[in-house]
Amino acid sequence: MKKLFCVVAAASLLYGCVSVGHQLDQAKVEQIKKGVTTREQVLQLVGKPDQMTRDGDGIVTFQYVYVHASATAASYIPLAGPFVGGANTRTEMLSVTFGTNDVVSSLVNSTGGNQMNMGQ
Repeated sequence: MKKLFCVVAAASLLYGCVSVGHQLDQAKVEQIKKGVTTREQVLQLVGKPDQMTRDGDGIVTFQYVYVHASATAASYIPLAGPFVGGANTRTEMLSVTFGTNDVVSSLVNSTGGNQMNMGQ
């Protein structure tokens, strides 16, 4: 995940801004309830996962990741930009695990942001 974060931030410095994944609608995420919501309902609420894993016991986990990075204004200063610029980043992650009955057994939702400075 840290590698993806660094690649997105570096790309934002070259192109101004970049996004990876699809942004989550937190109102829909809040509708997912442990022990109640089914796998099909999660698909209807938040869409196809970015990654799906299945363990040896048949337990399925959907993972959703969204990263958005945009270059800071200082990045565009001629000659000095690469040394004094940086990027603002925003991340959203959702991990939903289903029991063998296809009902949510675990839910982890996190959001955050960061500012990366190139000259420091």
